[in-house]
Amino acid sequence: MMAPDPMAGLTDGPSDPDASSTLIFDPLAHMANLQKIDRSRTLLAIASGIGAGVLGLRGLEGFIFFVICQLVTGLAFAFVSMGGKISEFIGGGTWWMILSQDFQKSGLSYMLWWTFFYGLCYLF
Repeated sequence: MMAPDPMAGLTDGPSDPDASSTLIFDPLAHMANLQKIDRSRTLLAIASGIGAGVLGLRGLEGFIFFVICQLVTGLAFAFVSMGGKISEFIGGGTWWMILSQDFQKSGLSYMLWWTFFYGLCYLF
């Protein structure tokens, strides 16, 4: 989130708010937004891993299911949560960052739950 800088010497009630406002980067809001995205991605990776295990997906089918789930999650964050304005919520954020953030961490959580539930449903 961006906030006007109170030390920038702005007067009260500018006639054109875009012309005289100075925006600064709030690192706490940036970190909070990234943490929320990280937690949500991890939870959705676990849920999709459970789904893949229950559905009996194996090999390339399971990996494609994971990639599709991650892309849908990234697009949902970008359009539903952020309204397509990524740079306002994540300073310097790009589409690639939203779509591929924490791919490895989510992939490991996905594989753990995928193999666990596949084993519960089809091996035992």
